[in-house]
Amino acid sequence: MVTSSHRDLGRNALGQHVVIDPYQQAVWDNCGLVAAERADLSGYLDFRERSSSRELAKLSGEGFQVDPAYIDGSHLIEDVFVDFYFVSRLLSERGIVLFDDSSSAHVWKVLRFIETNLKANFVPFDLRSYRADAGRSLKYRLAGPLRRRQLQAFQKVGPAERAWNSDFCNF
Repeated sequence: MVTSSHRDLGRNALGQHVVIDPYQQAVWDNCGLVAAERADLSGYLDFRERSSSRELAKLSGEGFQVDPAYIDGSHLIEDVFVDFYFVSRLLSERGIVLFDDSSSAHVWKVLRFIETNLKANFVPFDLRSYRADAGRSLKYRLAGPLRRRQLQAFQKVGPAERAWNSDFCNF
């Protein structure tokens, strides 16, 4: 858990880990918050119980920066796209954005948009070295070309904003 890293590094609990989940109470019965509290990590959380599109827009307007960012909310293309739009502006230079459920058709479509229209600004980030098997398993190696990997990442290497008259590539 990213939150425990702050504690393990000896940092003060200052709400450094922003968590956005409009369903934490209504659907999940606060299980994530309870788990963080039991692990004595709740002081490291900045929990926001609104939709990610509203909260990310608010953070963007405040000049907030993040690194890394983990997108794992709705699986609808419009929600994933809006989350990425704001995260791309919040992400620090050379920062990493991770997409969970990337084999979902909706999430995959956003990834294709990034790969075709933002390839000068966001490059694929290789996650193999973070796996226990270092990405050597046959299952993992086959999952890439088949677009069946659960988690995909990109590194920001340029500005998130494109010129208003940028070319558009079908994806």
